Formats: sequence, structure tokens, C-alpha cells
Amino acid sequence: MQDAALRAAGILGLALLGLSATVTSLRAESELCVDCLTVRVGPPTVIRGPFPDELDAAFTALKLPDGSFRGFSANSTTYAIDGPSLWDMSGERRAVLGAGEPGSINDCGRWLTSTMRSGDQVLGLVHQERACDYEQGRTDKSMAIATSSDNGLTWTDLGTVITGTDSPQPDGTTGEGDCTMVDGVDGYLYAYCLRNSDWQTIVARAPMDEPTQWRKYHEGDWSEPGLGGEATDIGFVGIGTGYIEQPGWVAAIATDPWFGGLRLSLSSDKVTFVDLKEPLLTIYASDWSRPADTDLIAYTTILDPDDGSNAVDW
Repeated sequence: MQDAALRAAGILGLALLGLSATVTSLRAESELCVDCLTVRVGPPTVIRGPFPDELDAAFTALKLPDGSFRGFSANSTTYAIDGPSLWDMSGERRAVLGAGEPGSINDCGRWLTSTMRSGDQVLGLVHQERACDYEQGRTDKSMAIATSSDNGLTWTDLGTVITGTDSPQPDGTTGEGDCTMVDGVDGYLYAYCLRNSDWQTIVARAPMDEPTQWRKYHEGDWSEPGLGGEATDIGFVGIGTGYIEQPGWVAAIATDPWFGGLRLSLSSDKVTFVDLKEPLLTIYASDWSRPADTDLIAYTTILDPDDGSNAVDW
């Protein structure tokens, strides 16, 4: 991931933007009416950071039985942070996932990117990297699934579930990763991932009751295996995803300089997305080398401040 510049700069802050959308007059039919939406963007609130070695993936969180929250932030190592609310994640961190053994598929680190409750356990989607030399811009990405029975303090790795069709190269980034996961409320989990060979978004799914059995969407069907299978791209819609419960849509957020800012895309079928015509936030420029004169908006995602999940309602 782009952590070499972050480590060198020694600074990165996390700004959580309060995004809310109001449906003004949604059509009764199932098609998406993006012109029927208005979006209100609140002021940025810093809930964690800056750190030189932590904020390098989508932030994810759980609401704990006592009403407090546990957030997860990662940069090679994944840390758990407890706080009284999702707006207060400034507490001490505890390492809960680290790099694997030398030569393993995760020997450069494990980044927890999504958490989801399933019965008495928590499912975690884990970004992995291997064969890395960040000074040379080289790494190979994949995804694993893990479970926790203690609200994310310890994890059982169930194995790698999504890999690309390419192999590590002497320079450049390969593989498929950076995924976030949503419950499609249809019996399946969906993972929206970045394919590094062409910087397009791909999607895979697994049965909720068999979270290690992933299939990629390819040519109109879920026909290809998660491990090394082909995938039809669904466009560059972003990998920060959530599920909007009332209409039953998947929402994806992307930092898109060609679009002019932070782009929101919506889908009623999990694979065909419609973009809002204007960015949620205008971005004029950004620079990964910090400090810099520009803002840096990265690893955007969707969280419900009431329960920490990425299933939200209007």
C-alpha cells in the first residue's frame, strides 16, 4: 500500500466526515433515481491521528456490549482502539494482527478492512501483502477472512480467499486487495476490491454461512473462483462500501481526481452502479508526501455512528 510516503512524511490524520442523505421523492420503481437525492456534508471531525505508522486502510469498528466502541486502524499491523463513541477514537492502541512468517502470503503485513457480526463471532476481511519493497513501489496484494470470538482482540485466520491472476513482479503493484465487505441482505457477503493491473473495481461474494467460499463476478455470473479467478471489472467505483438499508442499495465511495472529488456511486443489483453527478467533496489536488499544502482524502468508507457497522439508513 502507499505507506512508504506516509512513513517518510511521519504524519497522517483521520478525518471522519458526517455524511447524511435525504430521499426527497424516490420513484416507486426499482431503478435508481440519483436526481431524487440530496446530500448534506458536515464539517470534518478528527477522531484519530496524526500517526506515522497506522492510518493506511479503511477504518472499521464494532459496538461493544457495554455500549462503547472498538475501532480498527492498520498499517502493516492492525490495531484495536477502544472509545466511548465512534467520534472518540483517540485511546491507546493494541496490536491484534501482524505480519506473517517470512515467505508467507502476508509477510509484509495484515490490514483489517471490514468487520461484521455473525452469530456469536465477528467476521473480519483482511488485506494482505507480500514480496514488498515499498521504496521501489513493489508489493503483491490478496485478501483473507478471519474470525474473532472476543470482539476483535484475537483473530483466527481462516485462509486466503481472494487473489489476482498475476504474480509478484520486480517492480510495481500486483494482485487484488484493499477490499471492503458488505452484507447484501440476500444470504451473501460482497467484497469490493481494487485490481492493481488496471486500477478497476472488481467484486466477489461468499455465502454468509460459508465465508471462505468466494466467487468472483465474471461475464454476468458468479462463476470464477476467488483464488486466481478472472473477474469482470464493474468500473472504477471505489472500494469504500456500505449498504443503505431502506432502499436496499450498495453504496461505494471513491476519491476520483478525474471526477473532481469524492464520488458516490449506488447500485440496486450489487454490480451495476450509477454515479451521483457531482462530487460529495471537491478535491483540487492531493499529495501523498506529507506535510504538504494540499489536503489528503484517502481510504474513504461508510460507517454508521450508532453501531459502527457499514449498514446505514437514510
